[in-house]
Amino acid sequence: MDKVIKEGGMVGIGRAVAVVDATAQDCAALEWAKMTREKMREHHLEGGLERSVVKLSDHSDLFHLVLDLGVPGLQAREWLLKALRKKQDDGCLVSAYEDVQHEDFPKGKYVRNNIQRPLRVSHNMVTKAS
Repeated sequence: MDKVIKEGGMVGIGRAVAVVDATAQDCAALEWAKMTREKMREHHLEGGLERSVVKLSDHSDLFHLVLDLGVPGLQAREWLLKALRKKQDDGCLVSAYEDVQHEDFPKGKYVRNNIQRPLRVSHNMVTKAS
């Protein structure tokens, strides 16, 4: 795992590499399977209050998530992200997330959190040489 933390800073950047016995497509499918029974069960076990996905197109979704972080006196936190996915010419599958506002999810019920800049997740297909 690589990490970059500016001394005295509050933001850290990390990168991890793992060997997974699955195709890039299988990994991407797992990333995009937000509403499976297993994901919903995990969400509720971890303090999740709400979780929903609105399909915007074949390559983008609106992802809504509300968590009770379990800290006394701290209100539940809400995230509203637009998620995009694309397969690049080199076979890399890319997912990108960014904060959005949407009329189906007005502000006010929960404290709205955000990510500071768009988040990108890549699923690279690497094959071993025989």
